[in-house]
Amino acid sequence: YLEFLQKLTAFYGRDHHFYANDLGMLGSVYHSMGKYYKAAEMMEESRATLEKLFKEDPESRAEDYAIILNNLAVLYLDMNRYRQAELLLKEASNLNNLIKKPLYDKKTTINLATLNNIADALDNQYKFDQAEEVYEEIVQKSKIHHGQRTESYASHLSQFAAFCIKEGALDKAKELLNEALVISTTPDRLVVLATIKEKEEKKEEALGHYEEALQLYQEEYGFKHPRIAATLNQKAKLLRILKRPAEAEKVLFEALDANSKSEQKPNPKG
Repeated sequence: YLEFLQKLTAFYGRDHHFYANDLGMLGSVYHSMGKYYKAAEMMEESRATLEKLFKEDPESRAEDYAIILNNLAVLYLDMNRYRQAELLLKEASNLNNLIKKPLYDKKTTINLATLNNIADALDNQYKFDQAEEVYEEIVQKSKIHHGQRTESYASHLSQFAAFCIKEGALDKAKELLNEALVISTTPDRLVVLATIKEKEEKKEEALGHYEEALQLYQEEYGFKHPRIAATLNQKAKLLRILKRPAEAEKVLFEALDANSKSEQKPNPKG
């Protein structure tokens, strides 16, 4: 892909939307690999170019610019740069009315992604009432747009469930997650399920779900992804609660090893 990008640069130059879009896509690939700083470098360059092109031709470039704003905001959320993410998401949300009507499906998808990221940013800034309203809106829009048997709808249900757990609304979280699990089982949903089981004092069941999630994460991402380290930390914490200190220590060292191999270095100041 890097070789293709170099050829694209040579042919079009760095100010062409083809180059900017592909650079943003490559940044998203690095993001998925947990290489956050490399991803940020690429996506910020992509954003700067697409912003310039958008100002020159707002109607034609609105969709491209909205997509990079959303993707960069998601990266910033993973880097704990919440205020920067919120500003990008608000800017992206304002672009929806510029996206052409024939692209209705894409427009709706972009709008849902923006709303989801706004909810995440509000949650991380402790604006819980506002976040809950946005999550409710996301689920309802996803249900209408995607349908009740789709992965997109299930993903939104699971994210809302995770939020409800933090807010202490356990019954609502279980209802949302059960609906998502009927559609499919993913490692993210297993982590949410494990968290629910912990809250219900079903700690052995929770431990089993963490282990299952870790296996799926490693199959999907390998050992270097930040989600591996985060889930190992949750497992270690649970093992300590279960008074299994030797196992907890071993898992904690695995988490440290996974974290050291990841390029994630969050900036807590945002």
